[in-house]
Amino acid sequence: MGANQTNTRTIDVRELNMRDMIHALTGGRPHLFMIMAYNQAKEGLYERIRSVSEEKFNVVCIRADEVKSSGYDLLAKIHDLIARAELVIAEISEWSPNVFYEIGYAVGVRKPPLLLIEKAKEVPTDLKGLEVVEYKYDWDGIRTFEADLTEHLRFRMNSDFALLRDMLEAPVPEPAYLVTSPKYPGRHSRIQGQVYDTRTFGDHLGILGLISAFGSMRGEGKGIDLVSAQHSPPDLWKKPMSLYLIGSKKVNPTVGIMMERLQGGREPNWSIEPAFGFTEKDQDWPGCLYRTAAGNTEAIQGELEETEVEGEKAEIWKEDYGIVLRGAHPLHPGRLVLILAGAHSLGTGAACLAATRSALIQKIRSRLPTGALEDKTCTFWVLVKGVASDRDCLLDEEGVSVEDAGVYQRS
Repeated sequence: MGANQTNTRTIDVRELNMRDMIHALTGGRPHLFMIMAYNQAKEGLYERIRSVSEEKFNVVCIRADEVKSSGYDLLAKIHDLIARAELVIAEISEWSPNVFYEIGYAVGVRKPPLLLIEKAKEVPTDLKGLEVVEYKYDWDGIRTFEADLTEHLRFRMNSDFALLRDMLEAPVPEPAYLVTSPKYPGRHSRIQGQVYDTRTFGDHLGILGLISAFGSMRGEGKGIDLVSAQHSPPDLWKKPMSLYLIGSKKVNPTVGIMMERLQGGREPNWSIEPAFGFTEKDQDWPGCLYRTAAGNTEAIQGELEETEVEGEKAEIWKEDYGIVLRGAHPLHPGRLVLILAGAHSLGTGAACLAATRSALIQKIRSRLPTGALEDKTCTFWVLVKGVASDRDCLLDEEGVSVEDAGVYQRS
């Protein structure tokens, strides 16, 4: 099989430090390091590996010959690229001292590589404890190899990065809009003596989490646009873009529209409406998360605690609930809508963390049917609970729990 013609990336890294060097090669994205002997006949194989890693996982594939340097300087940079790689792959069909040295180094820094070898060739005894993918180097074999490699990478890269992609990235990744308007809490939402903010809370956790996640997935300058929910066009939801919506419809009107459209009248139906005894006509109405199923509507409320703020009695939410709702855009195939909402900042913050922290995403995945998280045509909901810290009554980031989750039957 002949080699594909591609544009070769070679970065002169002699004047760069380690961190700048990796950034120059990857554009800020995670990377996979490829170990293989130079063989012009195997260029096609490398391009297939690069295609799978970059197109299906958005992970940059790097090989040693793409790092322009010499001697010890080059070796030190290869060490750093291996140590910082999301995954290491090694092609071992041909014996090469450089290949086996780099495999040994990868194992030594706890980055055991995924080995590739042509069928009918034998894996060296010293490497038989490592995972191996066999392939046949012809057109039919390479097509099978691509499918096998994809599955191995999906399993091996079940890491923070992979979980974020499964949760957040749409099949058509751009454009993506983060729509939010954080409402600053009034003094009766603050605890006594708390004058200044000392850490991120509420809707800001979603802003920080999503921007960080998209930056890591797509690289510098290729993230997500941030727009105000209060000053965005009323027909924003009709446009062909993925929407990441934070807050209740009280502060983010698009949330109300998209909650209805994503759920489509199916149950359980989640909504954030005025609390009992209030209507939307009331100024600054307090909200409540509601769950409707089988004709019954239930208020999902947390726990209030009395305290004093500036000498006056006030109630502080010690625990509260939020909802994560994700589904395909109802008007535009390939786009996603993700809603992170709660009736109060504590619940919204919990929903934001659940959708942007890998450990919590893993818990969501375990609650959903197999494959639901990865299926971007599936609409699912997740109920989360947040607990306030005794120190400042803001969300305890270690106290967020996934309470329940489910998928909607396709309509």
